[in-house]
Amino acid sequence: MQQKYLEQTGQELKLRNYSIKTTKAYLGCLKEYFDFKKFNLEKIDEENIKQFLLNKQGKNYSSQTINLYLNAIKFFYREVLKISQKINLKFAKRSKKLPIVLSREEIKNIIDVIKNPKHKLIISLAYGAGLRISEVVNLKAKDVNLEELTIHLKNAKGKKDRITIFPEKIKTNLQNLIAGKNPNDSRGYIKATRVMGGNIPHFSITVYGFDEYARVNIDDYDSILESVAFQIVNLNKMDNSSISASLNQPQMIIDHILDVLDNKGLIKVSKTMGGGVHIFNVSPELKRMLRNT
Repeated sequence: MQQKYLEQTGQELKLRNYSIKTTKAYLGCLKEYFDFKKFNLEKIDEENIKQFLLNKQGKNYSSQTINLYLNAIKFFYREVLKISQKINLKFAKRSKKLPIVLSREEIKNIIDVIKNPKHKLIISLAYGAGLRISEVVNLKAKDVNLEELTIHLKNAKGKKDRITIFPEKIKTNLQNLIAGKNPNDSRGYIKATRVMGGNIPHFSITVYGFDEYARVNIDDYDSILESVAFQIVNLNKMDNSSISASLNQPQMIIDHILDVLDNKGLIKVSKTMGGGVHIFNVSPELKRMLRNT
């Protein structure tokens, strides 16, 4: 019966177009819950669910992970078994941590000590274009516009498309990477499984093996995105002359910010090459960090 319920849940998640990552996470959570409950899986037992979640909390699981278990359980009873009875358990309060923000000089030092060209490009794209690790490793030749210095990210997190920019400084390396590639090839050109000697988690990447400086100054891939957000906000606070002077700094992600974030979550950017105002969508992570700064 347990396997049947897992298969039904997987089918329901697929029909609702949930991501592969979310589907795998939900099914993993449900399997653990089924093993804990053992019997009468088709009946809601709030006390049993509470004990299951407390057990996870006792193992020092994060509030985000505990909420994932609860979401999976609620989805199973509500959407798969179609039980109207509510599960009156509140979600765990999310922990709040201060972001790890690196200066431009620290980012430059980290990039400089990376010897492998592909690894160097991964971190450069993360910082220069504000890309998630999954977006970097799935980059396609047809998504890159070398003339406009833009990347069109399709079906990104949340099943949404967005356009971002990358610095001219990494244009040549990016051009060399995709040279001669079939633009319609469905595979990405930066392989995740070979980057740091193992599979890379979708949510973050721990940076190993660069040197002692890199290991001390960066804990995970999210620090790169947090640094991007922080520097965008700081750049917007400068006057025009300060902005112009700062453009010569290495790995600067944009040329000139006119308006950091409007109500629709867009960044308006005036690029020095070609002129005019370009409008780019902001990733959910970047939008959240900008608004909380």
